[in-house]
Amino acid sequence: MACDTWWAELKQYGIQASLVLDSTQFNKGIGHWSQQAWANTAQIGCAVARCPSAKWKTFVVCNYNTTGNNLGQIVYSKGSACTGCSAHGSGASCDSTSGLCMLP
Repeated sequence: MACDTWWAELKQYGIQASLVLDSTQFNKGIGHWSQQAWANTAQIGCAVARCPSAKWKTFVVCNYNTTGNNLGQIVYSKGSACTGCSAHGSGASCDSTSGLCMLP
């Protein structure tokens, strides 16, 4: 559910056509989406903690490798699905359902 909410930031705030992440867009609150969409991120680890007495009852924290959200850089390159898989090494393959490169 948290990932879906974070992904919805794209619909709510949009991204400029150049796909360059700048401080204006980041400060609008698109950072969760852009980190998930960051082209060079290959691994994500998340944890969930339930805190019934806190204002926010559930905390979701994720760690991304390679990190993204680098201001002034493009989030990902436009192109046909999976055209950049070879850049990730010989073990990378295309997932036809998502159109994303999958690493071994």
